[in-house]
Amino acid sequence: MAEAVQAMMESMVPGIEALEEKGYFSQGELKQVISKRLQFEYLIKGAAKKKEDFMSYIEYEMKLEELRQIRRKSGPPGRGDEPAENCIKRHIHGIFARAARLYKGDVQLWIEWIQFCKQTRSNSRLSKTLTQALRYNPQCADLWIAAGQWEFNERANPNSARALMLQAIRMCPNSRLLWLEYFKMEVAYARRLSVRRKILGIDMEEPDPENLEEEAQAMKTVLSGGVALLVFQKALKNFPDDLEYRKQFLKHLSGMSDDATQEIATQIFASIVEDFPEDADAWDLRARFRYSSTLAKASQSEALNNATDVFLEGCSTAASEKLSDCHHAFLCEVWESIRQGGDEMEEEEGVTEKCMSEKMMECFDVAVTKKVASQALLMEWVQFLCRMKGAKGGLAAAKVATGLKPTCPGLWCLQIDLISLSETKHLTGEQIIEVFECALESIPADRCQDVWLHCLHALVGRGADLGPLKAKLLKEIIIPKGHQERQCFDTVLHALLLSVREVEGLSAAREFYSEASKGPGPSSQFFTSVISMEMAAADEGPEAEERMSQLFKKGIQKHPQDVNMWIEYAKFHRTLGRGLGEIYSRAMHAMDKENYDLFMDMYKGLN
Repeated sequence: MAEAVQAMMESMVPGIEALEEKGYFSQGELKQVISKRLQFEYLIKGAAKKKEDFMSYIEYEMKLEELRQIRRKSGPPGRGDEPAENCIKRHIHGIFARAARLYKGDVQLWIEWIQFCKQTRSNSRLSKTLTQALRYNPQCADLWIAAGQWEFNERANPNSARALMLQAIRMCPNSRLLWLEYFKMEVAYARRLSVRRKILGIDMEEPDPENLEEEAQAMKTVLSGGVALLVFQKALKNFPDDLEYRKQFLKHLSGMSDDATQEIATQIFASIVEDFPEDADAWDLRARFRYSSTLAKASQSEALNNATDVFLEGCSTAASEKLSDCHHAFLCEVWESIRQGGDEMEEEEGVTEKCMSEKMMECFDVAVTKKVASQALLMEWVQFLCRMKGAKGGLAAAKVATGLKPTCPGLWCLQIDLISLSETKHLTGEQIIEVFECALESIPADRCQDVWLHCLHALVGRGADLGPLKAKLLKEIIIPKGHQERQCFDTVLHALLLSVREVEGLSAAREFYSEASKGPGPSSQFFTSVISMEMAAADEGPEAEERMSQLFKKGIQKHPQDVNMWIEYAKFHRTLGRGLGEIYSRAMHAMDKENYDLFMDMYKGLN
């Protein structure tokens, strides 16, 4: 091994001397370079060598070349064929070659070598590297694509690129990316030829195809996108049921408005219509492409009409909630673009706010009539009518919406909010409670929290009686609940308690929490809220002290593991001038070990 390393180091001497002669590096720096290279050479020659050793060696040499490039710019220019200009790059290629011989199947290694060839414009080496990489990894689509792109983009040789891609497809027929890249290449080639013919002034009009020679007929096929379309059709046979894959083909065509591209897109959409007649994404794709393609040639008003026609056609044959959502999302995007465009675009293209409102209303009407409106779309519909027709129009829509989606809490909340805006004040409270009770019958108990809170807010806002709501809640909390239901009612109970305190006074709040504390439901948070409310009342005297003591006792009885409540109870005892021994003794018997230890840590801080 030592002899092989020595021979390799001796082969580097001419390059080292050239670098010193050129002044890129000093003698001291070159000694460090030689020492570092010697270490790497022993590593990659050893029996325990790893790929990472080669990559570290390459990384070091790349940084060395980067430094040489920086110093070259500050010094006199040199010729590209001088040894000092190429010795480090040649050395890096040599390291890559030695690594590739050991790790022939490592695709990432080959790709990094190919990228280095491109960065350093080592065209001859790149061709050889691609050939070797494909020889050892014929099933790797990425390598075939890199080879095809090199021939097509860098060497401007479409025939060789096409031959490579066809060979690649034979080797990797199940690669989606390979078919897509081949399609992109044929589309790009057709556009290049078309642009070149226009620049040269070659007449695009051709005589009758029957009188064309074979070569001319082939050229016309390429120019019209026929080859690219054939690639798509072949890919379709391999992946017939993948709509997302067809979207990728269309995505490559977006922004192109020439006839050939439009013909390809038309054929792709024809395949989508045939294979996905009831898919909402397919209809959305068609509508958006119709909009963009029309917009490139005509006014925005015409483009909008064409797109909505596609959506309406889809709703008539394959109505679904998803399609209705897609239709609405599209109109929102267009409306936003119109608003950003300003009055000038509206006047010029004939698309006004009124026009967009009509289109939006048409979308809502179709979805509601066919009963394919999602919860989100129904919410948007109600809010839209509120803006257009006021609270009365929105309320009418909300009643229809809750009939279509009775288990949606948001729609019931919206209906309650709109009732609270009614001008008939003496009927408002009764209407709110009536709608509220209908909502509770339709919505699962663990999802009704927002309905309770909206009802409470509406009643307080209109100054209506809170009695029916209190009675309903007290009836609910005496029934044992699951964890999620308890959380829901805890939040409602807390909010209602604060509202009763604010609207009806402290006496009514005390009466309410006394009734609520009798059931199994109130959480420790509820008792904490009640205690905080009583402390804020700043009442004094034996009656107030007894009331606070009873609250703490009830809270601890229902929630004996609540450490914070025990600590607050102890603080309260201390404010009364009483000892803490009783609290300590009761806590020791009531709490489990973990909570008791935590209590003791906090309890010690009180003494």
